[in-house]
Amino acid sequence: MQSDVWRYFKYDAVTNRSPCVTTKGENTCDNLFSGKKLTNLKNHLQSRYAEEYASCQKRGTTLKLKKRGAVTATSIYHDLTLKQNSECVGA
Repeated sequence: MQSDVWRYFKYDAVTNRSPCVTTKGENTCDNLFSGKKLTNLKNHLQSRYAEEYASCQKRGTTLKLKKRGAVTATSIYHDLTLKQNSECVGA
């Protein structure tokens, strides 16, 4: 899954640069970042565009919560094993 931060940057593989494309009013940010390291991009958003950064943080938290409660084959197997073991103990 791609980070929400990429809504504000466009990576160019040819130049290995990530320009910020965030706009405030009629002004577009002209900062260029080498490579595509999310830490640098997040730091830029946090220091210059607090609202956009907060939006990314909110969405990230929601995704983490969904992942925590996700049902996987392993969790189903674990639940079934616990149920079978408890039935054996009660027999």
